[in-house]
Amino acid sequence: MTTPLYFREITAFPPGDENEIVFNKGGAEKKQLPPEYQAFLTDLELAASRVRSAFDMEFPEARARLINALTHAARVGLGGAYPNLPLGKSQFEVVKLKIANEAYQIRRDRIYRMLQWSPAWLVGIIALFSIWFLLNNIATTIADAIKLTPQSVSDFGVSLGAYGMALFGVFFGALLIAFGRNRNITFDNFTKIKTYRFGVVKYLIFLSVLAAILMILLYHKVVQFGLGTIVLNDFLEIPSYGVIVGLVCAVSEPFILGLVTENLNPDSTNEAIKTGVPSGTPGESGNQSAESNSPQDKPSGGEPPEDNPPGDNPLEKQSETSSPKLE
Repeated sequence: MTTPLYFREITAFPPGDENEIVFNKGGAEKKQLPPEYQAFLTDLELAASRVRSAFDMEFPEARARLINALTHAARVGLGGAYPNLPLGKSQFEVVKLKIANEAYQIRRDRIYRMLQWSPAWLVGIIALFSIWFLLNNIATTIADAIKLTPQSVSDFGVSLGAYGMALFGVFFGALLIAFGRNRNITFDNFTKIKTYRFGVVKYLIFLSVLAAILMILLYHKVVQFGLGTIVLNDFLEIPSYGVIVGLVCAVSEPFILGLVTENLNPDSTNEAIKTGVPSGTPGESGNQSAESNSPQDKPSGGEPPEDNPPGDNPLEKQSETSSPKLE
């Protein structure tokens, strides 16, 4: 019995810069693939998509090698008149190991590129420190020139110094993630080596912007949190807390990103602010309560009204004994 020709030809496209697998259907294109063949096809296409995501334009040679390897496994298991599905699956397992090995190479390359950018990062940090010291020394002069208080100018300088320290934390936190979190790379987690598909520079800039926004929220006490016994909102008093802010942004980036976006959501604004009535301020109900309890509503001498003699309504007795007496 001849096996149906499901795919006449399976190729990697485009030649020389392979980034996808092309399946040219054969004579059985009008027939549905058996479940086991369809599952294998889905696994191959998903693996090719993940390879494109992790290796993209930064690593075209590695991407082409892996796409070609996946194409070979597809040809063995699905292509031609005599596809061999078990052998194709075995080839696919080998390709999975190759993908993990290539991912290790990417991790090393990203760490090397990060270290290459360390001098430029250091220059930016030194520039922020220089502005900090300059503002501290001439805060009074600048304040007189721009009509601000010396304390506000000094606080701005301290904020820049703390942010410079946050950049230290961002850089070393990113290195820690590169070394630590990705130390055991497998086919199941290899796409995590590139967060949001960012290159090294874009990733560092993203973390730096996140740290800046977090420090603004901490300064205005929109968010308040700390680590251990320290409160990170106090970075103006202790600028070295900026290092911890940067480390937290790099190591716990998903949590910090969620915290920032949640607290910048207008829907979470306090109801009292939206209505324009501060909480605790007496409104109409409070006025009504005050009017109902005013001395004018009660007869002088503490005697009850004539049309409601005491003893007729037990609820009024309870109200008179439990409510405070107005002097």
